Amino acid sequence: MQRVIADITTSIDGFVMGPGEQLGRLHDWVFAGRDPEGDPRTAAEGIDAEILTDSFDSRGAVIMGRRVFEFTNGWNDDPPYGVPCFVLTSAPREAYSTANGTSFEFLTEASTAVTRAREAAGDKDVSVMGGARTITSIIDAGLADELHLHIAPRLLGGGIHLFDGISREIAFEITRVEKSPFATHVFYSVT
Repeated sequence: MQRVIADITTSIDGFVMGPGEQLGRLHDWVFAGRDPEGDPRTAAEGIDAEILTDSFDSRGAVIMGRRVFEFTNGWNDDPPYGVPCFVLTSAPREAYSTANGTSFEFLTEASTAVTRAREAAGDKDVSVMGGARTITSIIDAGLADELHLHIAPRLLGGGIHLFDGISREIAFEITRVEKSPFATHVFYSVT
């Protein structure tokens, strides 16, 4: 059964990016504490690798925000997905595809992005991988089925806070918790 999964890494104090748009080693769990190099699926280790591989293998489409797309510079046209990606932005641009089968479509509304991603994903999952505003808008609109939160053992003290702008109370049920030296992974269903 297809799911829309909001999937993001945060600090203990709830920031997905620190002051000055710095990640501050939040994603050590993806790279086993090493500097980011190459394919994250081959860098992670143990439970972190298992979680990352499961995420890559189950996704049929990705939704991300413009800031994530720009922060990574579109992965220099070599993104690690190989699936359709839908970028939420206030300034759409022409869609394009990369050599590895990843396509990028730029949309202005969360509901449209979820509809397009569901269609593109077939029977696989839709991964909403951030940033904070994208995750918040999709959860707040009731469009997410699950939240996978990777909590890094770091305090950032400021920056971009996850869930700023939630307009209502939303209940979650914890379905799984895993830990590694680099993160506590908490999986929730949206109830």
